[in-house]
Amino acid sequence: MEPLEKKRSAGLSIQALRIWGMIFAAAGILGRGLLQNGLLQIHVLSGEELYHLLSQSGSAMILTTISLVLQAMETCAVPIFAFILLEGVKHTSSMKRYFLRVFALALVCELPYNLAICGSWLDLSSRNPVFGLVVSLVVLYFFKRYEEGSPIHYMIRFVVFLAGLLWLMLLSVEYGLPMLLLTLVLWLVRNQPRYRILVGALATVLCCFFSLFFMAAAMSFLILHFYEGEKGHGSRLGNYLVYPLLLLVVGLVTQFAL
Repeated sequence: MEPLEKKRSAGLSIQALRIWGMIFAAAGILGRGLLQNGLLQIHVLSGEELYHLLSQSGSAMILTTISLVLQAMETCAVPIFAFILLEGVKHTSSMKRYFLRVFALALVCELPYNLAICGSWLDLSSRNPVFGLVVSLVVLYFFKRYEEGSPIHYMIRFVVFLAGLLWLMLLSVEYGLPMLLLTLVLWLVRNQPRYRILVGALATVLCCFFSLFFMAAAMSFLILHFYEGEKGHGSRLGNYLVYPLLLLVVGLVTQFAL
């Protein structure tokens, strides 16, 4: 009797994780941009006007509920992209080029993000979430460079971590603080994959301090559980352009079609 051939487990690649992350990010863009800002015009309503709208219109209440569910789904993208960032750092041949690509993406996304989420091309109240990846990447660089267990290296990592927090707060980066926290938590358990899901999910509970929508973010670790360590197939340029293009389309539809 011939031995049974060992089957390969049906896991997820980095490309598949990226697709899941973009699905969750798209949910938030549609919820906040198309529904809240486009159809409901929440960004221009006062608290009293919003209360009157919701109390008088059942359809407005339904749309608001849907938009909040979509916004909660958006938080699931944060752990996924934090994990993808770690894998990128692990496999990149040049941290400098990797940083420049992520930084360029953050710059490209800023105006479409303002249009889709804030309702205008120029808005100084917040920065798009990709800047959270930029700051997290810089912090990771120093954590990797000074990863020995000496007291001076612990001190350097602590100072860099505080600097990262300060920059994220000063720039008002959307989801920036949870992104940095989850990135570093996943980095700390990088060599212990069996604990990654549990520790990461518990870390999302701490993120509820920044936003209660993160109560939904723990679900993303169910997806990360099936990561198999493969890169997958996909266009690098396409991966980088899909987010700003989605923001741009939603922003233009919100401004000119609704």
